[in-house]
Amino acid sequence: MLSGPAGGFRSTFPGLFAGKPSQDVVALLDAVAADVRPNSVRIALEAIAAADLRHVLPRIEVPTLLV
Repeated sequence: MLSGPAGGFRSTFPGLFAGKPSQDVVALLDAVAADVRPNSVRIALEAIAAADLRHVLPRIEVPTLLV
């Protein structure tokens, strides 16, 4: 999304859905992806990647798979 050509991002990449999404969902995801500001996404992703949230792991109260 950030390093590819403009308009080259596929909003329904493999594994995002358990089955084939409807055309309405694909159209909505494409519209959202087309409106993304790459620099804003880059900043947000870098902040998420840098966050160390291990201290909150014991507070998770639902079945969760952490990879």
